[in-house]
This record gives sequence, structure tokens and C-alpha cells, in this order.
Amino acid sequence: MSIVNVKELGRSASAVVAAVVDTRRPAVITRSGHPVAVLVPLDAASTASALEDWALAHLPEFVRGRTAADRESAAGRTIEAGAFFNAQGLPRKQARGAAKRSR
Repeated sequence: MSIVNVKELGRSASAVVAAVVDTRRPAVITRSGHPVAVLVPLDAASTASALEDWALAHLPEFVRGRTAADRESAAGRTIEAGAFFNAQGLPRKQARGAAKRSR
């Protein structure tokens, strides 16, 4: 996935679009070093996955959450999903079904 500054996009929009279409990879548009938009090819089914991977690796709120989760895990302050659902009084399958019915 390429990262393109807004000014660079303004100067060479055709080249940026051509690269996105040719590579089938999105381009993250930044302003002052911060992501503000994404340019994606219209027919790329894998774009969502690539964009999600990039977001999980780079966006501050995801990075903070992942870092906190890693600290909790390293300190042994985690429980298995089944134990969590049991502590809530619901078996895991019922918890999923309950969420679907409430919609």
C-alpha cells in the first residue's frame, strides 16, 4: 500500500491513480503526515483486507489498543473467551444468538 501526501496527489494525480489501478493496492492519502483518505480501485475485492491490515498496524487508536492488549497478555491478565462468557452467565453460542436477536 502506498502513502501519498495531498500535495503530491495534486501534482501527480494521474500517476497515483494509475499505480492504484495497476497494482490493485490502495493508496493512503495523508495531510501533514496524518492519514485523511484512501484511494482504492473499484474492482479490487482484496482492498478491504489490505486496508484493514494497514489500519490495524498504523492508526493510533488501533496501535494503542493492540499495545495495551499485548501488555495485559504479557502480564497474564487475560482469560479465555469461554471463561469470559461463562462469567457473564451465558454460554458462548447463546451470547452470539442473543446479540443477533436484539437487532
